Formats: sequence, structure tokens, C-alpha cells
Amino acid sequence: MEIRVPQTGGWTALHLMNAAWGHIGVIAKRAYAVANGAATPAAPQEIIVTDTVDPAATDGEDFPVIRREAETALFKAQGDVLFLGRGTEAADSSGAQITSASLRVAGAQRRRYTRQPDAADPVNLFGYEPRTKRVPGYDPDTFSFAASGAALFRSARRSAGFSVPVSTLLPTGSAQVEVTTQSAGTTDTLTAFEITMPPLTATPFVWEGGTNTPSNWCKRAPLQLVPDTMTIEGDLVSVLWRGKLALSAVPAADLRRLKIEEAA
Repeated sequence: MEIRVPQTGGWTALHLMNAAWGHIGVIAKRAYAVANGAATPAAPQEIIVTDTVDPAATDGEDFPVIRREAETALFKAQGDVLFLGRGTEAADSSGAQITSASLRVAGAQRRRYTRQPDAADPVNLFGYEPRTKRVPGYDPDTFSFAASGAALFRSARRSAGFSVPVSTLLPTGSAQVEVTTQSAGTTDTLTAFEITMPPLTATPFVWEGGTNTPSNWCKRAPLQLVPDTMTIEGDLVSVLWRGKLALSAVPAADLRRLKIEEAA
């Protein structure tokens, strides 16, 4: 099965199939470079398929801290915005310990950190909620996508001082992004940039019999892909779009091509 991505730069994509979920997941990723207050398409980045973790104790518990999470969530019901590579314990420009931090997208506060005695993430300022806190008793061998998938795939950290005031999926179009920290008398802007997240569609082409050649692949109705995850790491930003195809309508064995396009 082939996937065609837009020719406007920065794109990569993959599909995921899971019979227990009953759908084919479609993921598109665009990489951006930030310079002079603007995020512009950069060299494509592969979609991350395995977690990177660090051993660390946070919130009074000893468990691995996720440095970078796999980007292969099958679906998302809520949006995540992440700021990586600078933990809550880094000093600000005045040399002081930060007391709070904020991440805003299109004027809405998407993430908030307020220091508490046991609130810290030494790895990422706005990183990942441990999976055991997303789904109590999480066991990958018995996990049910239907029952708990939406909770597991909501990755933004929101315990012990971290909150997500706005959790809706990301908006398409242009948006201003800003990350700031606060301490006694000091506010630092860690990053501020304008980014454009275009609307996307994915059109499936399915073989329905006859000679298995592109001329016999049948075009189905386009699927809308929705941006749901933004990851900021230094001067690089990535955005993920996601959608799903029902296996009952598009059998995995017959899917031949996904054509991803920026919608008008």
C-alpha cells in the first residue's frame, strides 16, 4: 500500500491497522523550523514509533519519565500541545526557580504549570502524563481500545501542578504559539511563533476485483484528517493529523493507496 503526501514540504505519513479497534488509522506529520517568529516547513521527520524514557522520580514516585512518546496513537479525542527539552527545574533568565509557566495557542491557554511541593518534571516543561495515571491499572496485554483508548492516547501531563485548561483538538489555519515562564518579578518568553496548520484530506483507493493495477483501483470519498498534537522542541516543531477508516468499509487487504492532500 502506498501513501502519497502533499508536495508543499515537511510531510510524512503512515497507516496503522488494528482488527480489535475495527479501523485503519491514518497519520500525517509535518515538520516545521522556527526562525524570526515564524514556523515554516522543514525537512520531513519520521513518525516516532517507540518511546524514549529517562529514569527519574517525579511527584514523589519512582518511575521512568517519558522524554519523547511514540506518535502512533490510533485516534485522539482531545488535543495535546507539548514543550520538550527544558524541565521545570531549569532556572529562568534571572537565575531564579520558576513558579509557573503557560503555553498558549491562538490566544487560548492550552497548558499551565503552577509549582507545588511535589510538582516537577525534570525532563520536559510540558511533557507527558505517565500512562499508569492516564489509565489506572493499565496493562497493554488486556487493554481495551473501545473502553479506554481515548484516555490512554491523551498524553499531555496534567497531574501535580500541571493542567490542560483547553483540550479541544487543534485549529486549522494560522495560529500564534507562545510559551512563557514566570518567577518572582520575571517573565521569560521561551518561544513565540506563527504557524499554519492546513486542513487535510486522505483519499483511499481500493481494489475491487479484476487486474490489480492502478487503473482498477476505485476512489472512495475523502477522509478529513484533524490536527491533534503539536510538539515543540527547540527550534523544531511538528504537528500530527489523524483520521480513521472503518475496516468494514475499506478492507485492509484491498486498500492500495492513500492520497493525502491539503484541502482547499
